[in-house]
Amino acid sequence: MGVQVIDGTLDSIELGREAKGIAIFKSASFTTADGQRKALPKFVAPASLKGDLVPGTRARFYHYKSIDHQGIVGVRLPDGRAAFHFPRNNEWIALGVVIINIVWLTLMIVAEDRIPFLAVGLIILGAVLWFISRKSRAEAKALFDAG
Repeated sequence: MGVQVIDGTLDSIELGREAKGIAIFKSASFTTADGQRKALPKFVAPASLKGDLVPGTRARFYHYKSIDHQGIVGVRLPDGRAAFHFPRNNEWIALGVVIINIVWLTLMIVAEDRIPFLAVGLIILGAVLWFISRKSRAEAKALFDAG
């Protein structure tokens, strides 16, 4: 898990598909300002950034890696234009898992006077995933805001 800046030129990029405001890319390659090559395998980016993710774009790209995925969440162009959008799908899914399992746990305690340990485990797992996703988003936003 982490956030980093790729300062350079986007050499190539291959779009896979789009789903609910998120573009899923098969790969991309960059040449950094110091001449190194960086390749990104399968990653996501908000569809709103797709217009800035074209070969030849020179910019500062904000890249994050989390538990199960990675992506580009921000672009800062030399002309001063900047865009940032962190996909929050995993945050909402984790929160949904917690809420659903709290409801299940409550119903089982009230109706059958027993505690389903699967629900307890899923509440803990969902809470941990929510926290990690939220932390990744906060780190990415802080790095973007710092310039």
